[in-house]
Amino acid sequence: MALSLPLSRMLAAILPVTRESASDYLRSLRGMRMQTRPVRPVAPGAYPGPWNQRMIQDNCPICGGVSARLVGEKDGLRVLRCARCTVQYSERAPDLSQLPQIYSKAYFHGSPAGYPAYEADEPLHRARARGYLRDLTRHAQSPGSVLDVGCAPGFFLDEARKAGWQVRGCEVSEWAAGYAQQRFGLDVVRAPFPTPLLGAQQYDVVTFLNVFEQLPDPHGAERVLRDMVKPGGLLVLETWDADALGTDTDDRM
Repeated sequence: MALSLPLSRMLAAILPVTRESASDYLRSLRGMRMQTRPVRPVAPGAYPGPWNQRMIQDNCPICGGVSARLVGEKDGLRVLRCARCTVQYSERAPDLSQLPQIYSKAYFHGSPAGYPAYEADEPLHRARARGYLRDLTRHAQSPGSVLDVGCAPGFFLDEARKAGWQVRGCEVSEWAAGYAQQRFGLDVVRAPFPTPLLGAQQYDVVTFLNVFEQLPDPHGAERVLRDMVKPGGLLVLETWDADALGTDTDDRM
């Protein structure tokens, strides 16, 4: 598949979600123990946290738009909504050097920004993984090679391998990558994406399951993906919808 679309129009590369898989996913969320803090709404001019001009992303990180409005605050940083493409983004771009600390073992075990105990919800993660795989089989002629970026402890990859896929992962968390390697014997590259450690290998499917929105350089990732996905292959992106009802009614979102 040639990724010729600009990043803000990559919806054409996203697999359609079936009613069955959507229902499975929603059922899994009801049991998932997540404690990620929501974006807290604040009024314009009432920003509660410290403000430093050097922290600010001057343009939307997706479409480059220069006009944005304040929609809230999270973890001491303003959250802005682009007037052009409607993407919501933090005023400070994440730094590559900070990612291993952000996604440390604590992120998966009690951090307010992550999960109480990620592996304790293994049955739910596996159920979601099987739902993703059912969707893949509707679009892939047969199980091929799959790279899961942000593979966490590897539950999706382990399920994919059981289903006949050739699997590989990329994970920035030292704890999560080690868990996937030691428990399941998975091939996981521990590095932020994109990374030269993945080499020039191409894949039938590359997945970003609630990961793409966390990349420090989405456009850099897009350039790499042009050559990483095989012709006729699939790029699977899943991310939260800031306009969904759950973002206003459920503190887990």
